[in-house]
Amino acid sequence: MSNPSDNIRTLRRDLSPYLFNFLRDDDAPTILHEILTNGTLLSKEHEYICFTDAPITCYLSNLEYFDSWKERGYKAMFSQYGIGIARDWLIENLGARPVIYGQPDEINLLNESIRWRFQELDIHKGDYSWLREWRIPMKELNLYEIPREHIIFIAPKEEELKGYAVDWDFDVDFDYDHGESHPYLIETTKETRSWKGFSINQIKEIENDFVLSARTNTQIIGEKI
Repeated sequence: MSNPSDNIRTLRRDLSPYLFNFLRDDDAPTILHEILTNGTLLSKEHEYICFTDAPITCYLSNLEYFDSWKERGYKAMFSQYGIGIARDWLIENLGARPVIYGQPDEINLLNESIRWRFQELDIHKGDYSWLREWRIPMKELNLYEIPREHIIFIAPKEEELKGYAVDWDFDVDFDYDHGESHPYLIETTKETRSWKGFSINQIKEIENDFVLSARTNTQIIGEKI
């Protein structure tokens, strides 16, 4: 039986079927390539990995704002490179939960087993509730353990997509030159899709994240691209 809330959620443009992890601006293109190549999403600072449940189709203005920081000589808080993973899969399989915001001393009201979810809320100095943060209680996430249809990556430009989406493994064959008795090696790239992904410009043309999710059906894992 389907969840009746699904009908309500899909009507809301401010909701998403994904949780997103946007990369910091420290060489984000290289880091995204490493994540997709190694299949590992790491948290270097915490015992948990952070996500936002803000829809990418509504979050573009924030990403563009962060990008403008570089013009003023600052590092962007987040880059336009990231990973989206199906929210429901993360909830059911990895215990993803929304952050609990509160005053500093309120963390002591929580059972130690859920304190990893606590985030200080200071409306005068550091109100980060706009992040709509979710977390999973682990430092390392193996993307290869998640069905590929539940993962998408985000990159700024459409021409970047193939470089991230493709498995660049080689097919090996042998051939002979006319009159030669020794074969020579032929290597051809497979160039098959390993990951589904969208550019920021493509996302600008999409109505909401549920439509985005449906568009992933046109990208087939294993297809030649």
